[in-house]
Amino acid sequence: MIKDLKQFDQFAKFDVDVCILGAGAAGITIALELIDSGLSVLSVESGGLEYDQATQELYKAENASFKQFPLESTRLRFFGGTTNHWAGMCRPLDAYDFEREYDGISSWPISKQDLHSYYQKAQNLCELGENVYDNYQEKTGVEDGFLKEIKGDKLRASFFQRSPPTRFGGEYLERLKKAKNIQILLNANVKELVENPQGTHITSALVATLSDVEATIVAKKFILATVGLENPRLLLLSNRKNKAGIGNSHDLVGRYYMDHIGRYTGKVIFREPIDLNSVFFEEKKISDFQIGAFLAPTEELIRRRGCGNFRLQLTPGSEADLSIEILRGIKQDVSNLNWPDDLILKLSDMVSNADVIANLAYKNIFDTTDKVFETSHKVSDNLLSVFINMEQTPNYDSRVTLGDNLDGLGLPMLNFDWRLSIKEEETLNIAMQEFASMLGLSGGGRFRTSSELTNGESDFGISCHHSGTTRMANDPRHGVVDRNCRVHGTSNLYLAGSSVFSTIGW
Repeated sequence: MIKDLKQFDQFAKFDVDVCILGAGAAGITIALELIDSGLSVLSVESGGLEYDQATQELYKAENASFKQFPLESTRLRFFGGTTNHWAGMCRPLDAYDFEREYDGISSWPISKQDLHSYYQKAQNLCELGENVYDNYQEKTGVEDGFLKEIKGDKLRASFFQRSPPTRFGGEYLERLKKAKNIQILLNANVKELVENPQGTHITSALVATLSDVEATIVAKKFILATVGLENPRLLLLSNRKNKAGIGNSHDLVGRYYMDHIGRYTGKVIFREPIDLNSVFFEEKKISDFQIGAFLAPTEELIRRRGCGNFRLQLTPGSEADLSIEILRGIKQDVSNLNWPDDLILKLSDMVSNADVIANLAYKNIFDTTDKVFETSHKVSDNLLSVFINMEQTPNYDSRVTLGDNLDGLGLPMLNFDWRLSIKEEETLNIAMQEFASMLGLSGGGRFRTSSELTNGESDFGISCHHSGTTRMANDPRHGVVDRNCRVHGTSNLYLAGSSVFSTIGW
């Protein structure tokens, strides 16, 4: 059953067993699990069934970070949440992601094995087909030429699978509507969670529309599933009993914000053509699953070097790019008073792409973006561009708080203060060293790093995978929720989504 709070003429009240606040991937998943459970369930969504600009603007925030980007566009605020624009790349965390501590910051209080049965459910919900991942060759018997280039014990092939992508709102709405014990309440924005006098139990949630229709929800259990930024914001806003907010007795709500960060790192020139028909360069559709591959660190490398987890994405360049890289290599060799290797072959490649060289010279001489010749974009089987995407390690000072400005509901906006640490730079350098070493062992290619690798944190791109702000830990001095995602110090409030992640892998 669907109800729209905007259609109510006066103050409304709901009384249920379980109230799920937020109807994105996490909230919808939990609602599906509770169908025919014998419990009355209310699934509350801030938006409607379609995008609405006024509701979306409730995601506006103050940004005190080094990296400026509109936080209101990184998430979607209607039924189905951010699955309405996600790209569908999926992979379970690695086992060692759950075991690691960073500078005394606690690891997860659970292991990957604890999640084994849940991962299979997630696989089905995301319509990922057969569970294959790193068993790609074993399960398919497919030979892959590029896998032969991976030498040594520091880097390995790491596989992901692609969801269609599944839009949770559209895919699962009918199933929830037909469930007799599930109600969906649309256009209901959470303003506050109300505690009992002792501050140990949530008695109700106050919700409202942008047109000031209000409602109270009374429930035996509350699940806050508004993900990485709104979960901490709503805990901080619920400060009637404790000025610091719910679950914040140790000033941890909103801290340890993490995201996946990435950047271009350089190019590889291979002496011999490589097999472009590889799962590393083009995702493969096999039976009922679609799969692709990256390079990632082995557990041995992570434990020995103490770096964060990462992946290297390899993308074929063009013949034009190859000519420019060859020219740069010759210039570097001559500047160092070295005779270039394979000079005749290199000059032959350059002659075949003389139009590209002419364009480059013209642009540099006349400081223009114009071209002399129109050039083709034929893919090269001798050149790869290398991109890194890596985990951000937990950082106490990377956080979100309540800001000074108010949103459309009259509530304080989020103040976003994202910070990196030296650990990210260390991980980047280790990844580049080990990748170059792998190429050296294979003897197949040479890696030329970008000259801008040391320009600082502002060069990193962000994936907008908002995580870690209500991290999981056994001890309330180290985290906001326990191993069952229950907020420490409360008996009936649970958090769902990426805010509870203790680390985030790559």
